[in-house]
Amino acid sequence: MTDATRPTVDVDRLMAIELFAELDHHDLAQVARWAREVRAERGAVLFEQGGLPFELFVIEDGEVEIVRDGEVLGTVGPGEPVGEMSVLRGERRMASVRAVTPVTAIALSAEDLQEMSAEMPEVVRSMRRITEERAARNATRER
Repeated sequence: MTDATRPTVDVDRLMAIELFAELDHHDLAQVARWAREVRAERGAVLFEQGGLPFELFVIEDGEVEIVRDGEVLGTVGPGEPVGEMSVLRGERRMASVRAVTPVTAIALSAEDLQEMSAEMPEVVRSMRRITEERAARNATRER
């Protein structure tokens, strides 16, 4: 993976992401301070199943596949977050994520989320609630 500098993520980019949908312009500007762009080539692994959750990603361009115990569970594309549940819950990764195509994503580190939580707890609460709602929708689909 190749990292770019932090200034590449601005409020307009964050506004288009469901995970940040309830945040106003001011809050998005604060989140942009911590966000960074990540690019991954086809076949690159963003994170491994069982690993510690160092960051979450929101796919902006491209597609990744979710792999658990060697089985592809599905694919995720633009606008969708990956790794957010582990980061926000502080749990090990439930699956691996690998780029199917070249990918551009916005990343937030677990460390930055802790800092964000201290400075802007309402923002992280909103992200947790959105994540939990998404987890509940996914659980319903898997039944």
